[in-house]
Amino acid sequence: ANELNSAFAADVSVVYITTRALNVISGTQMSVEWDYEGELAHSESYTIPNNDDDFCLWFSLVPNDTVLSAGNWTVTLYADSQPIEPTQIPFTVG
Repeated sequence: ANELNSAFAADVSVVYITTRALNVISGTQMSVEWDYEGELAHSESYTIPNNDDDFCLWFSLVPNDTVLSAGNWTVTLYADSQPIEPTQIPFTVG
């Protein structure tokens, strides 16, 4: 990662996780899990539509997905159900 922000204000309206995938193959399922205090709070997935040698991907967590409660969070990205290093990225809200 180029820059990680691991602390967000209590009134944060969106949190993003971004990555680049090199030489990704069409049909690869990218997914994310957002955990709050050790429990799954939200997950979603995206299927790569075309082969790409430099694919940018992001997922966001917004209040429509789950309440952005103050406390300890982690986010984990997956490619075809396999966690991507680093496996859990911790951050805090509040």
